[in-house]
Amino acid sequence: MQAHIDQGITGLLHLTPEEIGKVDIAMVNLLCAEGLNGSENLDISQCMETLDQWADHVREDTESRMPTFYGDPAKYDNSVNLFKVANMVLALKNDIGVDYNPEIMKRTTFP
Repeated sequence: MQAHIDQGITGLLHLTPEEIGKVDIAMVNLLCAEGLNGSENLDISQCMETLDQWADHVREDTESRMPTFYGDPAKYDNSVNLFKVANMVLALKNDIGVDYNPEIMKRTTFP
C-alpha cells in the first residue's frame, strides 16, 4: 500500500476501498492537494510530522484538563466529547496559533 501512496493521488486511485480506509485522512487530503494552486512547496512528510506534533500536544493538554470536565460536566452538557472538541479548538488556537483567516479567501482565485 505504501508504494501506491508514494505515487500521490494516482496511487490512491489504485487502492481498494478497504486499503484507502486504512490511509490517514490527513495523508489523503495532502495527496489530493498536490498540484493545486499554492501547493508548489508542499512537503507532505513535514506536514504529517507537524500534524502529529499538534495531535500529541492536544492529547496531552486534554488529558491534563480532564479534571475540569469531571468537576463540572454539566458545563459541557455532560458530554466528554463536547469538552474534548472545545479543548482541541482552544489548544490549537491559543497554544499553537491555528486560526481561520477569511482574508485569505478574498485573495485567492479559483479556476
